[in-house]
Amino acid sequence: MKLKPGQIIVGGNLLLLLVLEAQVFWPQFFYGLIVVANLLLLALVYLLLRQPGKPRWPLWLLPFLVFNSINAYVLLIPQEVWLNKFFIQALFILFLGFNFSYCKQAYDFVFHPEQENNLPNLAANFSFLSWFFALSAVYGLQLFLDLSYWVLLLVLIILAILSTYLNLWVNRLFSKKQAIFMFLAAFIVAQLAWAVYFLPFDYNSLGLIIALAYYVIWNLIRFYLSHNWNKKNLRSLLVFAGLIMLLVLLTVKWR
Repeated sequence: MKLKPGQIIVGGNLLLLLVLEAQVFWPQFFYGLIVVANLLLLALVYLLLRQPGKPRWPLWLLPFLVFNSINAYVLLIPQEVWLNKFFIQALFILFLGFNFSYCKQAYDFVFHPEQENNLPNLAANFSFLSWFFALSAVYGLQLFLDLSYWVLLLVLIILAILSTYLNLWVNRLFSKKQAIFMFLAAFIVAQLAWAVYFLPFDYNSLGLIIALAYYVIWNLIRFYLSHNWNKKNLRSLLVFAGLIMLLVLLTVKWR
């Protein structure tokens, strides 16, 4: 029996919900359940978007990045605190809400390209969130476990390359000539991460600063490649980034 797209989306996300809840009730199986959830994500994207002769694996990248960055962040949350359990559930709901919308947008992107969809904006916004969660987790684990700076740098470079590739692909801007921008983004963000590493801020603030920096870099790349490099777009981007950065500096916690 061939499953309909709606059935695949609903069924796949319900299975993911069960795995996420299992992480809460059986934390001793946390890492095994992470592997199961990633396999479910891969199967969900494959079943939903399979099309002979046309690889769709890049569309798996964003759910993969968002899911694993949130779970890395959950490792930093003390689960013995009662209120934190609600926060963890809120993160799980955030992921499932994103994944449900993403699957629908991705399906339309592949099978109904003539229709307008919100996949590029969804990819840009949740790439930003995945950066925040992933880098906050790495900065936090680095502070608590005294890990080498090179661990942070490696995670950041991989994240930058994958995120930029995904965003180029869903915006239909990727080509062999444009691949240089993946490494350019990774190089610039790595330099910034090295600089802010020495700031006495908490890991959430450090993660948000680097996530915001990547968001600005990606949008500058997008404006340039899509020939939308103009004062209006640049002004809007820089005002948004400036306001967020001001908010971060006013509310930052020092370590």
